[in-house]
Amino acid sequence: VRLVAALAGLALALPATASAFGKTDQPVRMSDGVRLATTYYVPDGAPPAGGWPAVMLLHGLGGSRNAGTPFGMSLNSLAETQLAPQGYAALTFDARGHGQSEGLVSIDGPREIQDVRELFNWLAAQPGINGQRIGAFGYSYGGGAIWRATAEGVPFAAIEPAITWTDLYSALLPQNLARSGVVLGFWQSIAARAAPELEPIVNDALAGRNLAGVRAFADQRSTRPLLGNVKAPT
Repeated sequence: VRLVAALAGLALALPATASAFGKTDQPVRMSDGVRLATTYYVPDGAPPAGGWPAVMLLHGLGGSRNAGTPFGMSLNSLAETQLAPQGYAALTFDARGHGQSEGLVSIDGPREIQDVRELFNWLAAQPGINGQRIGAFGYSYGGGAIWRATAEGVPFAAIEPAITWTDLYSALLPQNLARSGVVLGFWQSIAARAAPELEPIVNDALAGRNLAGVRAFADQRSTRPLLGNVKAPT
């Protein structure tokens, strides 16, 4: 309920309630050929004038659209109980290298941000969707992706990033000292499907060496210097 209220209050004025909705699980192929697992929800009945408003939902590192979240329910459950019944279309997806999706994890790198852009475009192109009224909610890994995608021009009408970072380096290595438990926990959740460039970065961060390289990696995944680009209500 708080998610609906927040996004509606920001930019997605609450549409007419739709008690029934359709649900479709399907892979969506990205421009590099990788297929991402998605679930698409759309209210039943005729869309309102201009089309249904919609929300993209992004999970945390090591999670999936069907896994539990810090909010007590999966993103799919959130879409089914809080968004679709209130007249919102919703798109959940397993980020690449997560859940049922193909590909490798590179920690909100350029390829993952391109995935967000392509999924936004896919959602905006669906029949009955108002492409000017698509918002996004994401936490942790998903929140970082929303920040960066919005700063790079994905035209979300409103965003709600939660429990996340704008500066990945300061979040994981405050004062140049690695939060070892956090770094190891993150690494263990994705190691089996991590892009090959990640392990050396993790090892350098834990050992306190090549910090310039670690910072360069983190800067490409951060948003703090780009926050002036974010115009969407947040």
